[in-house]
Amino acid sequence: MPIPKSRIQEVYELLGGSEREEQLGHEYDEPSMHRLWQEASAEVRKVLQHLSLHPDERVPASDLVEVADVGTGRALGGVFARFRERCVKRYKRDVPWETISISDVNYYVLSPANAKLVEPLW
Repeated sequence: MPIPKSRIQEVYELLGGSEREEQLGHEYDEPSMHRLWQEASAEVRKVLQHLSLHPDERVPASDLVEVADVGTGRALGGVFARFRERCVKRYKRDVPWETISISDVNYYVLSPANAKLVEPLW
């Protein structure tokens, strides 16, 4: 069944994305953030570095496509999907940022606490 583009986020939430995120949490401690950084791809490191420079700010996906140098939003989504899977399996947490969807735009927000953990790593 085709899904209107404007309703895709709702489908993801219905399938458990948002509930799982809330259950796992986004906050990290120093040892787990260090391990996450060491094991992260270059694209994820660039995103984390950029988000750490803008703690508690809504950074649009289009900015992160440029920062990560992945070409498209779809490519960034693939990077994030693989990263989320690693976070859940290895660290028993969600990704270290929060995703906020407004209309058809995704924004990413890194908490000040996680930003402080990322800054010394780059």
